[in-house]
Amino acid sequence: MNKSNLEKLTQCYKNQMTNFEPFIRKVVFHNFKNIASSQELELDFPITVLIGKNGTNKSSALLALYAIRENTNLSDYWFGTLIDSFNTEEEFPRYFYTYQDPNTKEIAEVLQINNQKSSDSDYWETSRPILKDGMKLFNKHPSSAQKTKTRWRKLNKPVYMLISKLTLAHLINIFIIQTN
Repeated sequence: MNKSNLEKLTQCYKNQMTNFEPFIRKVVFHNFKNIASSQELELDFPITVLIGKNGTNKSSALLALYAIRENTNLSDYWFGTLIDSFNTEEEFPRYFYTYQDPNTKEIAEVLQINNQKSSDSDYWETSRPILKDGMKLFNKHPSSAQKTKTRWRKLNKPVYMLISKLTLAHLINIFIIQTN
């Protein structure tokens, strides 16, 4: 792709950004599986592809993102097992994500935490900001439909996810099938 085409594509993207708002801008994980604590995943575009080796928690991160919607819970899609568990001895597993509030243009920060207060150790819920995690102090002013008295609401927007476990050999076979 030459520089002129790249500049045109970039401008097209910038012109269309408002059509995608709100979308997840960033996710920060703390004590979440074997993802390094304070690990940030910056999302510059509402369509995201994660590629990596097996066992690096790509699927876990995607499922966490999938559970950002209103009326969903991470435990609806995924759970810990004895082999693949959360380390709750130090701190509760948690992550927060950001999006731009369409009304106030503020950056919303929504914390999801597995505080294990209920009998279901896989239950996740929203919580107040945790400042030591790098979150900002919540301010209920200016008012917004996306705010409660103590925190931001979960994003209320459809999220679509596709998890594909393909190897290079699979991709070559798919290419051959599609070209014949």
